[in-house]
Amino acid sequence: MKTPDRLALYALLGVGLFALSRPLTALPESGDQSPRIAVCSSMKIVDDLMETERFKPARLEVEAQAKEDLLKPIADLLRDIEEEAKGLKEDDPRLRELGERHRSLQRQGQQATQEVARRVEIKVAEQLIECYQLVRASAVAVAEEKGFNYVLASTDSDAPMKTEPVMKIVRDFLARPVILAPKEVDITDDVRTDLKLE
Repeated sequence: MKTPDRLALYALLGVGLFALSRPLTALPESGDQSPRIAVCSSMKIVDDLMETERFKPARLEVEAQAKEDLLKPIADLLRDIEEEAKGLKEDDPRLRELGERHRSLQRQGQQATQEVARRVEIKVAEQLIECYQLVRASAVAVAEEKGFNYVLASTDSDAPMKTEPVMKIVRDFLARPVILAPKEVDITDDVRTDLKLE
């Protein structure tokens, strides 16, 4: 056997022996740590955070501004048409023209109402993401401080449930993946305190 072949064989055997000498079930060092699991009602905290002065006024401002920009001009024109129509007799040809303009403006008003709702929905989505990120960061910090290495997002299984509509009941079910957990692993109140929600 030539020297290069022999060296290659020794290298291959060395790698094989090294691999066999290690336990097959070896885990990373972090795997030696026993899992400590906390629970946190994160969605409830997100909902509460959305209603604080930090978030709610900005949402209301977007809605008010959208109504001012999109709906008020239409409402003003409708009112002008209605006022003008009051002074006309039923056989006045302008009455029909005013009626057509009125109907057209009403259709525009419906479209504008949908646009207002769309703008508010965009703002709500932005705020929900921000609130979730705040709650998540707080839950991670609190959990690490208390020695937990997992946090499950779950509403307290004993919390009251909504009775209608059905979709809200289903949402309540889905928000409770943890059916049973000791009270001492629930960090919800600690996260609320950290976020100054008390």
